[in-house]
Amino acid sequence: LRMFIRPSIALDSAQLETHLAQVIARKEKLLSKVEEVAGKDALMSNEKLAVVLRGLGVEPPMKPSPAALKRGEEKLTYAFGKSDLEFKALLDHDDERVQAVVAARMGVKSTQAETRAYRFIGMAKRGLMAVPLRYYAAHTGRAGGDDKVNLQNLPSRTGDLSLRRSLIAPPGHSIVTCDSAQIEARVLAYVAGQWDLVEDFRRKVDIYSSFASDVYGYPVDRKAKAIDENGKEYHPHKLEGMVGKEGILGLGFGMGGDKFCLRLKQQAGITMEPEKAAEVVQVYRTRFAEVPKLWKQAQRAIEQMVKGYTATIGVGIKLQCYPADDFGPARIALPNGMFLRYPELRAEAGGKYGVEYKYTARKGRKVETIYTYGAKVVENIVQALARIIVFDQLLGIDRWMGKQGIGTDEYLNVAMTVHDEGDAVAPDHLVEETEAAMLRIMSTPPKWAPELPIAAETGVGKNYADA
Repeated sequence: LRMFIRPSIALDSAQLETHLAQVIARKEKLLSKVEEVAGKDALMSNEKLAVVLRGLGVEPPMKPSPAALKRGEEKLTYAFGKSDLEFKALLDHDDERVQAVVAARMGVKSTQAETRAYRFIGMAKRGLMAVPLRYYAAHTGRAGGDDKVNLQNLPSRTGDLSLRRSLIAPPGHSIVTCDSAQIEARVLAYVAGQWDLVEDFRRKVDIYSSFASDVYGYPVDRKAKAIDENGKEYHPHKLEGMVGKEGILGLGFGMGGDKFCLRLKQQAGITMEPEKAAEVVQVYRTRFAEVPKLWKQAQRAIEQMVKGYTATIGVGIKLQCYPADDFGPARIALPNGMFLRYPELRAEAGGKYGVEYKYTARKGRKVETIYTYGAKVVENIVQALARIIVFDQLLGIDRWMGKQGIGTDEYLNVAMTVHDEGDAVAPDHLVEETEAAMLRIMSTPPKWAPELPIAAETGVGKNYADA
């Protein structure tokens, strides 16, 4: 509530106007490209877009129709959404015409960047940026946006930083950020009882380089530097390091080779052959063997809950699982008294993998059927635990700031949160003290997992991008 009713971040109107102009220009450029291939109208119709893709030699990707599933029917529809992996993969198609069609469809069908720029400009005219936050938005308790503003999905740190630069500190103040480093990978290792990895995190080993060394069969140091023939400095193990990073961050929840290929392309711009990606997956599952064991344990827990029995998941943290009863749906108890809930958890025969486990989720007025399995439940657990840790840390930061005795004319409070990060606005004379306090609080493990090696990183700047 304080993030909204006591706002402390300002908005740079000139930066936002420039950003909006750039967004519109990029959109028009995409449209001009695709008109040469299909015509603008084809983008707005699934059927016409499918015809265009087939004319270019591409079979349109399909997925189960949510509307048909609600009626108990099995029917396929076109997978043309921004979150549909097969459709996104066409952005890397060999034919540039296909790339243009898909990119333009994403830009035209979803005008998120454009509407967000307009919305931020409107907010700038009203004063400081009141941060609308849905406290419990996702199934795992993660925060989300509200009132058509979602700061959780700002463009990434490596993309267009214009929007991030538009978030500025008021005069005489700075933005202080503190990010919980690799929180999900750390929690996963601890819950699974992968103690060698936990110890590596504790000793501050470069986990990404270590895993990359296992993948490539030679010592990898992603931070190493060298000088090329032109006298320019470069990182000789940059590619291997990025593969190691994406492996550690992405392979802990059952991802296979095909999806890992796509992740590498999307997150790091790396093209990897499917055979090599499958090899990386296998190296991960062998190197961190306790993680696949945790997936199997979670799969057995699902089966037990459906049958009406209790179960336990986890080694470093043991989580009790309950079947549906008079107290609620099938659920997993979290260490702070909250629950991960799986309403109407059931087993259905005849799926792609034989018996499939599904539950019902409500998103606003919509009711969705969600397919789940052991590795997915582990991902839910890890995200929920990370959420608890970070939110408790944010409360700790807020309490520390409240004790500083700053007058009402000063800004010193948690201004916003983005994923596993807390962001504050502090007077310039208190920046170093604030940064040190945030780092200390966000490096302290929770009471229910005192041996969990937590770490954090801080940054300071006059705008959010610089911080």
